[in-house]
Parts: sequence; C-alpha cells; structure tokens
Amino acid sequence: LGWVNRGLKLAPDSDQMHVLAGRAHARRGDSARALEHFYRAYKINSTNMDAVRELRVAAARHRSGGGAGAAETSTGGKLLAKIFGR
Repeated sequence: LGWVNRGLKLAPDSDQMHVLAGRAHARRGDSARALEHFYRAYKINSTNMDAVRELRVAAARHRSGGGAGAAETSTGGKLLAKIFGR
C-alpha cells in the first residue's frame, strides 16, 4: 500500500493510480476506501472501464442485500447512494 500512496502523491489526478489504490484497499478488506478510490477514478475519467466495473459490482451487491464485498459497510452504502442518487 505504501507504493500506491507514493504514486497518488506523484500523480493525484491519475485514474489508473486510483484504480490501483482501490484494488489495494479492497484486498486489505477496506471496502469503503476502495469505493472512494474507484469513484475518484470514475470522476477523473468516466470511460475507465475498471472503475465503472467495480462501481457496478458494488452497486449490485448493495442492491442484493450484501454479499462478500464492497457494499457491506455503512460508509460504502452512503457512498453508493451518493453515486447513484438514492
């Protein structure tokens, strides 16, 4: 995670760095932070398919009532509500 943070400091507007940071946080089990990074990547570049895919998967998990993943925390749920206007 250290090299990802250094990369974000060097290139804070890089959508790919935010996707990598999101994957690193998801790997560590911090789904709320992962969603934040995927959302930032989406805001920087709305055609970033990795970010879009991760946000759609998180939204589907949230709608289905949980599952093993990104939308289980209340912060993640709030972030998804903010993203999708619910």
